[in-house]
Amino acid sequence: MVLISSLTADTDLLLVILGGVILIGFLAEVIFYRYRLPENLGLMLVGILIGPVAHIINPFQVEILRGLAPFFGAVALSVIVLGGSLSLNFSSFSGGGRGVLMATLDTLLSIAFVTPLFHFLFGWPVLISALLGAMLGETTATIVIPVSQRLGLSQGALNSMVIDSTFNSVTCIVAFYILFDVLVQQGAGGSMLTLSAVTKYLLELVSTGVFIGAATGILWISVLERLGDISHSYIVTVAVAIALYALVDTLGGSAVLAVLVFGLVLANHALLFGILGKQSRVNLGELTTFKDEITFFVRTFFYVYVGVLVSLSAQAALVGAMLALFLLVPRILAVEISVKGSEELSANRRLLVSLYPRGLTVAVLAGTLIASVPQGSQLFQYASGIFDYSFMTILLTSAISAVLVAREYRRRTNEDLYELIRRLRKERQRLEKW
Repeated sequence: MVLISSLTADTDLLLVILGGVILIGFLAEVIFYRYRLPENLGLMLVGILIGPVAHIINPFQVEILRGLAPFFGAVALSVIVLGGSLSLNFSSFSGGGRGVLMATLDTLLSIAFVTPLFHFLFGWPVLISALLGAMLGETTATIVIPVSQRLGLSQGALNSMVIDSTFNSVTCIVAFYILFDVLVQQGAGGSMLTLSAVTKYLLELVSTGVFIGAATGILWISVLERLGDISHSYIVTVAVAIALYALVDTLGGSAVLAVLVFGLVLANHALLFGILGKQSRVNLGELTTFKDEITFFVRTFFYVYVGVLVSLSAQAALVGAMLALFLLVPRILAVEISVKGSEELSANRRLLVSLYPRGLTVAVLAGTLIASVPQGSQLFQYASGIFDYSFMTILLTSAISAVLVAREYRRRTNEDLYELIRRLRKERQRLEKW
């Protein structure tokens, strides 16, 4: 009887948390539209409250959740990337190449800056310092894509941000696994990886993701074409995207890139059918509408989950704050290099810099690292530190990004208002002369 009462109480508490998190997610979105503060910050603070602060989720449950980080991260990443790619239209596609350049620079410059910092300041081995730098080379699609879509960016700037935040997950993962393989081989007494081996690994990763993603997209469009308008089409499409992510990841390809290509094929199916001289009967209107609801639900719970896993130790907070500020430097350099020669992107330079929060890929790789390293090994102490520092960096880069985005939005709004007033005054003077 006591056991049943305890289970009932736990169930009731979980239901209260479930309903409360959804409500807070809604209120956070309202606050975003009013004050342009990204909702992920408030959601992570809620996670911190119910986890490390109030211990509503106790330490034992937190340890279980830590082990599930790669799973939750993969599901959230699949849904968010799918939703973002469905918004990309090839017919007005611009800024894609610059987005790829920005994504690559984000990762390479993060490695270049973080490696010497941790090696000389904290005495970490070079490879482990570089591993942390590779993990932190991501600007998370779960924040960047929704915020970019709501800020009224031009199509070229929006395309650049979607490609940047999606593709740098690929560059981030590639760099992470190359460095991790080197560490494992060194620990096992194996030989160092050669340039040809790294190139082969990169080509296999990208080509597998692109090929399987495109093939799955074409196959799924063919299925929808035959079935016509069916109910629950979006939730089934999400299931296909998650299964695709798992399949490509198992085969050693880039799962994130596969989901991106899958979504691009769906979003541009009418254009592809037109090239073949056919007319598509598939209507993605309902699918596109419903994706916002699913994305909201997944995004809300993932960031509360991140908050629950954040370590509130003084050392983690201090190192996380240092990294959050330090990572602005490579982001500024990446943006400055990428926007050269483009007036459209140069006009959005400050906003591009402010959209630098870390998130899903960092969380997934941190969880993967700590789950892959045997406890008691020399590497485990570094993996544990990387986990704590990474989650604190996710929290603090999101906070800094929220402030910078809100400030930039107010500045742009004020400039638009001043420009309107100037035009009205000029028009009034013209009418008075007339």
